[in-house]
Amino acid sequence: MPRVEAGSTPPIAKVEIVREQTKRSLEALFRALLNHLMTAEIQVRELDLSPCNWTRPTLRPDEYFMAPPPVNPGTPVSSLDIHKPFPKLAKDPIVECVIAFVTRVPGEWSASSAKGLLDAVRKDYPQAQELNAARVTFMIPAGPDALPPPEVPKQEDLGWAGWRLVSEDQKQVVTFGRDGVTVARLAPYPGWTALSTEATRLWSLFAEHTGVSSIDRLHVRYINRLVVPGNAFDPIMYFSGFGAPPSGMVRGLFCHQDTLGLQQLPGAFVNVVRTFEAGGITDTEVPLILDLEAMRTEPFPSEAGMIAQRLTEMHTLKNMAFFESVTAAFTDLCR
Repeated sequence: MPRVEAGSTPPIAKVEIVREQTKRSLEALFRALLNHLMTAEIQVRELDLSPCNWTRPTLRPDEYFMAPPPVNPGTPVSSLDIHKPFPKLAKDPIVECVIAFVTRVPGEWSASSAKGLLDAVRKDYPQAQELNAARVTFMIPAGPDALPPPEVPKQEDLGWAGWRLVSEDQKQVVTFGRDGVTVARLAPYPGWTALSTEATRLWSLFAEHTGVSSIDRLHVRYINRLVVPGNAFDPIMYFSGFGAPPSGMVRGLFCHQDTLGLQQLPGAFVNVVRTFEAGGITDTEVPLILDLEAMRTEPFPSEAGMIAQRLTEMHTLKNMAFFESVTAAFTDLCR
């Protein structure tokens, strides 16, 4: 990842290459799955890019993905040890961290009605930009011999969708939208206490001005970047769980994604993406990317005590996934 010098690209753009690399890798996985579905003549008739709104008449996820192990009925709702200590890393590899509260604003919510919320945070986030939403709908023909549809994708302007606010130092970005609140922080990482406290404050203001009383999903995401020696590089030296390549073959490009969970914490998962930054590879260095996103998918009330508990659980789950996904060689470079 290039360094940002005075007068060059602002810090808010520092992690765009990381996002783009992860996006391309996941898009490739999606295309492969979609091609398999079309070859199997599963009738995917219409794809609507609005959230959770695409037709899949005969698709069953359990036909393609293994279900998580059953939870013992006697297992407590949460028995995760949130006080578990984790090693401290002197050289923090975090380049971006995100906390997102997902919900739906009841009734109408417009730029004029959101002005009070904007004024409440303007001192800390002086740069404001309006966000607009759009819906794109297009047809996907079924079957391996189907021809592309003659019509062009249909686009619908959904109008004003919220605000994007940026701090004066360009290090923190807040999004207020009809679907909730997102707080993103670039390096240097201020620490979990400071980040979670600010995210909770912003959510409380949002809930106060919109009347939202529950949170549908909670996401805690950390993107880590670590430059490792490029000589005789193999990801199994720094990432656990890869395994050795077939005999006589060497590993090239890689993007390893897992969705993990804990039996004692139903309704919570963590997506783990382990890959590399393609644009930063040299003969002597390889920049590794470890993208961790812990999420709570069960709704819970917007109460201070419950929010604090859920945030701590997701942070702990993220930490567990981090230290179980890397080797000692990775953490040694962070000390």
